[in-house]
Amino acid sequence: MDEKDEAFDLALFERSIMQYPVKLNEADRDKIIVLKKTDSVLSKEQALQEARKLFDMVHKLSIPSPDGKLFWGYINESDFAFRFCEFGLTNGLIGIAVFTAGYAMLSDDEQAKIFSEKVVNEAVTELERMYGYLEEKGFTAEHAPYLGESDGIGGVLTGLALLKRYTHRTDIEALQEKTLYTLRQFDLSKYGAPDRMIGMSGLLSSLCRFEEYQNQKELIQNAADSLLAMKTLEYKGKRIWKPFQNIERPISGAGHGIAGIAEALFAASKILDDNKYLPAIDEAIQFEHESYSPKFGTWSDLRSYPPTGYMHGYCSGSAGIGIMLERMRKNGYTGNLLDECIHLAEQSTDSLPLNQRDHLCCGNSAIVEYYLTVDRYEEAGKVLYAMQKRCEQDGNYRYMAYQFNNSLTASLFYGASGIGYEMLRYAEPDKILSVL
Repeated sequence: MDEKDEAFDLALFERSIMQYPVKLNEADRDKIIVLKKTDSVLSKEQALQEARKLFDMVHKLSIPSPDGKLFWGYINESDFAFRFCEFGLTNGLIGIAVFTAGYAMLSDDEQAKIFSEKVVNEAVTELERMYGYLEEKGFTAEHAPYLGESDGIGGVLTGLALLKRYTHRTDIEALQEKTLYTLRQFDLSKYGAPDRMIGMSGLLSSLCRFEEYQNQKELIQNAADSLLAMKTLEYKGKRIWKPFQNIERPISGAGHGIAGIAEALFAASKILDDNKYLPAIDEAIQFEHESYSPKFGTWSDLRSYPPTGYMHGYCSGSAGIGIMLERMRKNGYTGNLLDECIHLAEQSTDSLPLNQRDHLCCGNSAIVEYYLTVDRYEEAGKVLYAMQKRCEQDGNYRYMAYQFNNSLTASLFYGASGIGYEMLRYAEPDKILSVL
């Protein structure tokens, strides 16, 4: 084994130990600083400084191979195995590339620009490899990636749209065309769950959000019709979506729930100028309105039943629901139930305590994104200030719940890239677009 191979193996060993989520004993848990709300507001200059620190952390967490290729690792949630990031948005190379490219666009640091370009190159290479694999294997359900925004094609479309804006690279446009070509090989009616994270509404929302995809009317129509056809669950005398295959009931929320599905379907109805989707959208808003829990002062986490608590993030909870509802309102959806749900989302987000974790999925960065979405920049700055102060005292942002050690990761949804991205969003909201 030569020196480069040995360095790679040692770095891999070090990262796998450093990132493993070890359960803490009671004494260690008591030392963790609990995040509390504050009236102090992070300045935009401070936010850019924090973004730089997180950019450097992402760089530090990379593992260069003997041939110079960059790898990042993460711990898989199902089996706690250490794995390398693949192509996706939430836990993969595109998500990391979106953050580094956004930072490089705002920075005058040439070294940051060089590193960002290398990360984008890695993401492009991985995507090309994935499309080559699909062409070789054929476009079947067995070999197809997820459709949604998590580590699926919807997330790829979102990531490429953002990278196009941040880098202006022509090869990104070529990859967008290849992604759309790949989608056209699918019979969309046979693929995916309805939720945003892994399923059809994640794909549909991505197609509808960015102007370069909005002329893909046939794809949007197929995705919207396929999503509508998934509304098969009998619930209180109506038909509604069952986001999870093993749960015979609808659930609330943005990432896996009904609010996220409603936003995507309404966006499609506007682009297609087709009112046939409106009854399903109305029923979805009614479901979210009825699902609010006065007991918790927010929406219950309905993934378990009877619900024992709530989440306060993007996938489940008032922050994610508020983002979806506000996007629908700005897109032209109106109604008393929508107004009431928007009020409940605002009320609960304002009154609930901050999260243990700081990341974008179910952490405090999702709350920041909610406040930015509803144009309450000062409130976003207060959350970021509290996060930054705890980081200053603790030595790092918090990526894991308090019962675990602070397992670090570079990913967009669960790690440093997402927190850094929200710092950029706060500092330059007109230049850095929402990734959700």
